[in-house]
Amino acid sequence: IETELPESMGFTPSWWTFVLMGIIAVIFGIFCVAMPGYVTLFLGYFVGAFVVVWGIMTIVQAIKPHEGGAGRSVALIILGVLAIILGLIVFTSILSAWFLITYLIAFWAFLTGFTNLFQAFTGKDSTGYRVLLAIAGIIAIILAFYVLWYPLMATATVIYVLGIFLIAWGIVVVIAGLMTQK
Repeated sequence: IETELPESMGFTPSWWTFVLMGIIAVIFGIFCVAMPGYVTLFLGYFVGAFVVVWGIMTIVQAIKPHEGGAGRSVALIILGVLAIILGLIVFTSILSAWFLITYLIAFWAFLTGFTNLFQAFTGKDSTGYRVLLAIAGIIAIILAFYVLWYPLMATATVIYVLGIFLIAWGIVVVIAGLMTQK
């Protein structure tokens, strides 16, 4: 059974919104590739500001009357205060914040790699699938070591990859917007 939404229920953005979004993506992508250091600082400060605002909102949420009792309110207040402190630390030491993010990426890569290897050697799936899992696990562990040995280079690499992605994606979105122009 095929049902259609009434015209008033559907949302189709105008062609120019695609073009604008694509142009913004291309511009930000160019900044990522041309000035990865500044983009890293911008993203770090943005994350810091976001964490501070989130912490304030969490404290406000804790103060509002709600079900859950005093224990929930105390936990939310503690969480909000910790978030504000963390956000302020980011503003005072952006480099340490990026090292923290980089090491979290390395930790994630190690966990992913070891999980993939464990599944490859203990799984009951097809041999081809298990071989691919083992290869993926080895690649993830190599990535983790790379990130640990070259943390600043790893962060810059992520910014470069983001820039290349944004440029390519932005161009495609601009073309899609121009093709749908009525």
